[in-house]
Amino acid sequence: MSETPVPPAAPPPGARPRWAVPLIVLGVVVGVGIGGVVTGLRYARLWMEGKVTEVALDLPGLHAAGAEFGGEHPAEACVDAGLTRALPCEKMDMFCQMGAALFAHGCLTTAAGAPELCAGVPMESDTAAVREWAENQCDARGHADAPTCAPLLIQSWARYCTDGGEAAVPSMAPAGASSPESSP
Repeated sequence: MSETPVPPAAPPPGARPRWAVPLIVLGVVVGVGIGGVVTGLRYARLWMEGKVTEVALDLPGLHAAGAEFGGEHPAEACVDAGLTRALPCEKMDMFCQMGAALFAHGCLTTAAGAPELCAGVPMESDTAAVREWAENQCDARGHADAPTCAPLLIQSWARYCTDGGEAAVPSMAPAGASSPESSP
């Protein structure tokens, strides 16, 4: 009499095959790797075009150029000049946007009529209110769909008004944070 072979025991319901975990890990590693390569190529392109070093090395100069421009123009022209610099920036090009904001902020520090420009501007620390205000300003200026308009207005105009019109170069610290110079 021949014996019938016994089939292997079935895995419990919901159990993963042994090969699933390494396959998932491999997928995550490949996905992260592709994302890193894409990001690296994007910044390599900017570096090769000279945009990263050109703007990064001249950030203080942009604030000074804005202050010079503001000495000859009204405050409203500072906002317009800042927008002219910010609108062509790509959404994730932080150096370009930072340069535009520094120019506009520097301009407001010396422009005639800048204090009057602060009427109705919410404090920068009131994130929701200042964002809504900036989006309304962008809409009124015909730039509702421009992704760099509201950040420029917040980083220059709202920061200028929040700082009380001080001529200091805006820091990258959150609004309301104390700097070492202001500590007793």
